Amino acid sequence: MKKTIHIILFLLSIQLVWSQNQGKFSVGIGLNTNIGTIAGFRALPQLSVSRFYAKNLEVGLKIGGNYNKVKYNGNIIINNQTYDEFTEKSFQAATFGRYYISDYRLRPFVLFEIGIETNSSEYFKVISQTAARGFGNSNTALITNIGGGFSYALTKKRNLFLDASLSKGLSNTQTFTSSRPNLGTFELRMRGVFGGKK
Repeated sequence: MKKTIHIILFLLSIQLVWSQNQGKFSVGIGLNTNIGTIAGFRALPQLSVSRFYAKNLEVGLKIGGNYNKVKYNGNIIINNQTYDEFTEKSFQAATFGRYYISDYRLRPFVLFEIGIETNSSEYFKVISQTAARGFGNSNTALITNIGGGFSYALTKKRNLFLDASLSKGLSNTQTFTSSRPNLGTFELRMRGVFGGKK
């Protein structure tokens, strides 16, 4: 009888801890990079805001962007034209969902996200103080990713977490930052959790 009571109390305590997540908000900052793409390693800073629903379910929005400008020491030749500068801009916005499998300090999770990604690049050369020439391209595409990772509580109160995840794109029409073949997208994020039920 005592054993049964202990088991029931244990299950109730787990249920209570899980239910305390409901209604809490999370704000995070992080970096992600696509692995094995033709564009090579590029870190994309991100900001995320999310809310916990249904025990261990987290749903939110994340946005990120990157700007890169390279000035070459000498000219590079493309299609018989010389250029000495390269600029690249990218922006990403996605809705994501995470489901945490346990409530230990180190918590595995599965994730899904869907959003848009836009990229533009341009080769450029200054001809004079008032003239310049260049060429470039831009594209926008749907991104859909599925994957998993781990979240580690850095404090005993579990209000500060370090997350690491790896996800794989589901769409073949994604932009060059996610072009096939690739090994996926790696993300590292620090986030704080606050609010919720008392």
